[in-house]
Amino acid sequence: APHLPLKMNTGRIEDLDQIKHRYNPQIIEINPNILTARIVDTCHKLNMKIMVYAEQYDPQIYRKIIMYDCDMINLNHPNEFMEIYNQTLSSSIEIKS
Repeated sequence: APHLPLKMNTGRIEDLDQIKHRYNPQIIEINPNILTARIVDTCHKLNMKIMVYAEQYDPQIYRKIIMYDCDMINLNHPNEFMEIYNQTLSSSIEIKS
């Protein structure tokens, strides 16, 4: 179905260019342990959205996902993530004021 977005997983930033040219996915899913500004920028330059799979409850990982402004998140603990998201959002609003 050509109208459906293709999502692929990768564990290496070095594979992104080859994945894009070979399969043309619209979404790349990664483990939060390899999440960096470089991987987000590379995905966006290749016109792919980045999705992070945050399997475990980990406030530090959640903050990292928020900080890097990922496009999508695959969560097993959405309520806990939203608490941290709202706290982070409140903190950034206070800093800007």
